[in-house]
Amino acid sequence: MACGGGPSTDKEISSEGTVSRSDPANKAVPADAVSAAFAVVADSLQILYYDDPDGDSLRYTRYYSYTSTADTQVLNRLTADLHRPYYETVQRRPCRSEGKIYLFSAAEPSKTVYFSSRNASGCRYLYVIHHGNFLYFDMSAETAAMLEGNKQHSIRP
Repeated sequence: MACGGGPSTDKEISSEGTVSRSDPANKAVPADAVSAAFAVVADSLQILYYDDPDGDSLRYTRYYSYTSTADTQVLNRLTADLHRPYYETVQRRPCRSEGKIYLFSAAEPSKTVYFSSRNASGCRYLYVIHHGNFLYFDMSAETAAMLEGNKQHSIRP
């Protein structure tokens, strides 16, 4: 992966199962079995864009703008990326997130998805935290464009 590796327990997971990077004992987990839980239950979402994602590492998430939507095209685009093969690691990548997406179901928060759409630095991804591990999904160009387009409509709290 372009944004860094991880310890020997890192796994690349596809719809066929797990391909271990170094440990043949890693358990196979179909991508759809895990990723389906992230977006299928969502009926709306809120996208938070950090004002200075490269700023102070302790405070960069403090200031942000946001937008909310129940647009099925936006939900479907995000769901499509969360059903792609993913890379699982116990270490977070060194790339900073540009924001996060709260998924809601029946007005209750259901999942948090972090994102970076920085293609130039090789750090374009979505990730979730699942059982203490980071699951990284490659972000499609369409999702990156959708996030950029929605940013234009974001407001400050």
